[in-house]
Amino acid sequence: MMRKVKAVYDRGVLKLLERVDLPEHKKVTVVIVEDDVPTEELQELAVAGGAFDFLSKPEEDIYTREDGDPV
Repeated sequence: MMRKVKAVYDRGVLKLLERVDLPEHKKVTVVIVEDDVPTEELQELAVAGGAFDFLSKPEEDIYTREDGDPV
């Protein structure tokens, strides 16, 4: 499961700004994205993380020739 949680870096420790429901000692992966990251870098992160992989699945191609002429 993926979630986005805001945090603040304080004296060498990331402190979450909201409560998360995780079992004790659960291992997680942290991806750090600074709030002022340029759009191009966010796009690269999304692509590298597989955010758009679903678009290559045949079942996502929901339009047919009967839907009309291409624009």
